[in-house]
Amino acid sequence: MTRLRLIVSLILWVAFAGFVGGQERTPIVVSPVQEAALGARAWSEFLRSHPPSNDGSLMVRVDQIGKAVARVSDRPLLLYRFVVVQGQDLQAYSFPGGTIGLTESLARTFDRDDELAFVVAHEVAHVALRHHVFTLRLQHTTETRGSAATANLGAVVGQLGIDQELEADRYGALYAVRAGYRYTSAVEALERLRGESRNATGDAVHPEYTTRIEALLDFRSELERCLDAFDEGTAALRAGMNDDAIGSLGYFVAEFPNNVSGRVNLGSAYLTRVRRLAGTPLGLAEVLPILPDPGVVIRGMYDLIDLEEARLHYRHALDVDPGHVTALAGLALVEMRLNELELARRHLETALRIDPNDPDLLLCTGNVHYLAGNVQDARSFYLAALSQRSGWSPAVKNLALACEGLGMAPEALLLWESIADDDRFGIEAEQRIRDLTD
Repeated sequence: MTRLRLIVSLILWVAFAGFVGGQERTPIVVSPVQEAALGARAWSEFLRSHPPSNDGSLMVRVDQIGKAVARVSDRPLLLYRFVVVQGQDLQAYSFPGGTIGLTESLARTFDRDDELAFVVAHEVAHVALRHHVFTLRLQHTTETRGSAATANLGAVVGQLGIDQELEADRYGALYAVRAGYRYTSAVEALERLRGESRNATGDAVHPEYTTRIEALLDFRSELERCLDAFDEGTAALRAGMNDDAIGSLGYFVAEFPNNVSGRVNLGSAYLTRVRRLAGTPLGLAEVLPILPDPGVVIRGMYDLIDLEEARLHYRHALDVDPGHVTALAGLALVEMRLNELELARRHLETALRIDPNDPDLLLCTGNVHYLAGNVQDARSFYLAALSQRSGWSPAVKNLALACEGLGMAPEALLLWESIADDDRFGIEAEQRIRDLTD
């Protein structure tokens, strides 16, 4: 039911090679902007032989279902487009960057939205999980190893294709259920396609429908347990119950290893446990939306294993969604604790390019500069955070510390006095007021 024809794959490869340049091929990273450009080139070429449908109502139906599914995918902020194209084949096409195409025949095959939702969600999964990009990276890496490896490329990519199709089925079912559609519709959609398709036995890349149907039937109870585990783990994380969060979210990630929100939440659970043990660097206020207030800090030695686990999960999330702001910020907080301040700064600068006015990011960036001894720069970022969120006590506290470090005692005193009644920082503020007035 899927996917780019050979001509589109070749277009993608040529476009991909154009980004690399030069004769010597080295491992590369495809940014979200480059990914979107790859998809745009391939889509433009694709439209030459697949003009858009003239059926406006069908276009609207597919677009509405697609957007509902995309909102709960692993990369909800991509600029998804859902287009119906002319064609009698039962085909769906996914392009890097977020464009999904369905033939008129395929879209009209499903009179129930639940079934059509799974078909669309399967293609969204290919995009959200960056299947196209990872395949191209594999091809690029393999070409560096000489003719012997190139001779086996077809087998390698073929096997990867089967794995990706089955993965897209699982993640597509997850997205469809999260969007409110019935899980059983996934099986019903595949059964309908098996009956309608002229090639129900699959090929070197695409598993046969019977295999896919059996896999989804077996997967139903596991998906239900995973969804419960995700909800329980996220609730435990927000409540500061770190061990419970790690257990539940670890279960979910084991089944959905490329789920961005699962990875980010699990990384945050490990980071929260570190915060509970050791507080924050130099006592600076530190904010990330997914991290709860650590409450009473034990102030002991933190566990480096927890930090490495947090880093691993944030990095994996960024492999799937390089522009995930929370993952970038979380990874920066980890690097700060490992004294990798330059790395932390770079992660936060990347996040700020995506969301330049986010006060949490501005505050964390100020903290990196503060830890690096650039107190004047830190003060500027704290002021910028307060310009976005007036009177925000974490930024006021850190700004007061920066003013003290710069010898601006009167300014610091006024700042501490402004948060003397704050539930979180009031006791500390009263102590600093005493110190500055003695």
